[in-house]
Amino acid sequence: MKKTLILIVALLMVNVAFAQNKISYQGEVNVGYGIGVGDYGVDKLSVHVLNGIRFCPYFFAGVGVGYDHYSKSGDSASAIPLYGNAKGYLPVSKRTELFVSLDCGYNILFANSTTYNGYLVVPAVGAQFKLEGKKALNVSLGYDINRFTQGNKMRSLGLKVGFVF
Repeated sequence: MKKTLILIVALLMVNVAFAQNKISYQGEVNVGYGIGVGDYGVDKLSVHVLNGIRFCPYFFAGVGVGYDHYSKSGDSASAIPLYGNAKGYLPVSKRTELFVSLDCGYNILFANSTTYNGYLVVPAVGAQFKLEGKKALNVSLGYDINRFTQGNKMRSLGLKVGFVF
């Protein structure tokens, strides 16, 4: 976690080199589904909202909040993730950009009338397809890692589709 924070700070400092670029707000609404993997693999349905700043054509940083619904063999639980997100973009055409993304943050799980705290780390790769104006469509594939105080490490391979505004 400490290394991740250092990386995010370093990336923000790189922004100084792009100071002449216009800084703008970027918001996202993402819907996703993850297939559980590992010993305690749990399927996950998620809806997240992300707000942040596009510092230059190549870098975005923001904060997100969401709702995750986990299910496995008839059991279910819900979680509220709060996280920071950083994305690096690589334009490949006028309307398409590839990106790498990293979410790191805190997770609150509600299961069986009990609350558990934990952390989340989600590396992902994807593509952004520009629509009109600042609007775009994101599609990404990520590996969700959620660890909670009771020791459960819930991992899933997920697909997200998002609307950027």
